[in-house]
Amino acid sequence: ELLGDSFFGRALYREKGSEPHTQTKCFILDGDVAAQAEVVPPTDDRYLHAALLPLARRHGTYGADLESLDKQLLQDLVPRTVLMFHLGIAGVGSSDVLCTKDRVHSILEILFGNYSGKFVETELWTFESPADAVAATLEARQRLASEGFTVTGFGIHTGELLMIEGTDVHWGDAVNTASKLGQDLATDGHILITPAVKALCRGDQRLQHLNLDGLRLQRSNVTFECYRVSEQT
Repeated sequence: ELLGDSFFGRALYREKGSEPHTQTKCFILDGDVAAQAEVVPPTDDRYLHAALLPLARRHGTYGADLESLDKQLLQDLVPRTVLMFHLGIAGVGSSDVLCTKDRVHSILEILFGNYSGKFVETELWTFESPADAVAATLEARQRLASEGFTVTGFGIHTGELLMIEGTDVHWGDAVNTASKLGQDLATDGHILITPAVKALCRGDQRLQHLNLDGLRLQRSNVTFECYRVSEQT
């Protein structure tokens, strides 16, 4: 398809080999392409989801009313508890990765649905309450392990998110911190939660049997105070 496209007329193709576990050949695409880009103002909605226009205008240089735009964006701020985890699927072919993610999603969609969990990405889910997130994660860890899936760690944090319906915007400290805990710092399938999550879970009868071990972990010169969640034996 690309060989007959004038846009890619000066591109170079180098064969890379076959995708592991498949017969699909891969190529590396190099060289110059005749890129033509039209610069448009942040009010142009031809190529952008309408709900994202306030963000574009917020960062434009066209005399936008920042106070009004900020008030509009504040309407998309919602309190959420975020769970992020990391699937141990390195070293396998892309088709195997997709299959694994699809199977994990099928399991978690039903399981997390019992706790009002909402899918955002395969390794990112949101919950209405911190206690629901912790209870759901405990069950998910056990279920995924029993199905043979490896999860290196889980991280849970709570706070306000900018979530714009119909787009992939789900921004906020809760996502960033949950990612650091679950995808960078947690090991051996451990569940790490923040002090804010611990405080908001206090008094929930479903979690009274848990051990919470305080930790101070570092990543990128930032210290994270958190708790490792385990069930009493």
